[in-house]
Amino acid sequence: MTAVVKQYNNVFFSSSEKETVEIVEPHFINKDCKDVIDQAKVHLMLREFSECLTTCLEGLDKCKRLSHDGICYESFVILAVQAYGEQNKWKEVLPFIDKIYGNISQCPPTVIKLCIGLLSWVKEYDVAQKQACLWLENPQNLEKEHTTVGKLVVEEVLLPQKKYLEISHFVEKMLKLNPEERKQIQNFVSEAKRYEDSKMEKFNNIKTPTKKEEEQNVMLSLIERMKAFFQSLSPYFRHGTGKVLFLGLSLYLVFLHLRVDRRGHGHAVKKLVFQP
Repeated sequence: MTAVVKQYNNVFFSSSEKETVEIVEPHFINKDCKDVIDQAKVHLMLREFSECLTTCLEGLDKCKRLSHDGICYESFVILAVQAYGEQNKWKEVLPFIDKIYGNISQCPPTVIKLCIGLLSWVKEYDVAQKQACLWLENPQNLEKEHTTVGKLVVEEVLLPQKKYLEISHFVEKMLKLNPEERKQIQNFVSEAKRYEDSKMEKFNNIKTPTKKEEEQNVMLSLIERMKAFFQSLSPYFRHGTGKVLFLGLSLYLVFLHLRVDRRGHGHAVKKLVFQP
């Protein structure tokens, strides 16, 4: 039986392809532990995060006393990390992981991925990268989703910071990739960099209006406001008198603008406020 906690995982993953954390419950799991896991999941789904955390800690203590294998620990730890994150207590996650596993390099792949996601969500990129490197450097983890964890660091930690050069160094140093996997990551990074460069180019090409253009915009805005005011006087505006008055005021503003502009005091026109 596999239960998937979907509803709240997207809090921790900011990319478009969000990681789904699965709580694996094999058939041989102890019934007592399974009942406690189910209880903790209910608390999480009901947003009772403090109760969820308390239940997880009690479940971990029971697992320790009954000498259950790591699958119970993993289930409770996953739920506990999510409960910490939902309460904005992310600083307590790493000490909690160290207490359970000795240090983060000993935790299962699912747990380190969840920690990377949480830390990147709160923009603690340096902390996330450091913890991920500790896990990746452990030789025992080479066969445990080593590449998947490394790719997550690239996508969730390095790319958001636009550290394109560091990505190449990280891939070379930390990941044991075959040529095809290495090429895939390089292509992914190159595409991301091209996308960012194109956005920056578009931003740089945006024309900033000159001071004179800004003044002209202010003048046009004033004329539009006057027109709206005179139209509100309908039916008077339809008569020749109203139209002549509107035209006269418009010409006066244009004349005033040109006069002020010649004197080099263009900012003065901005102080004109038409109040109906």
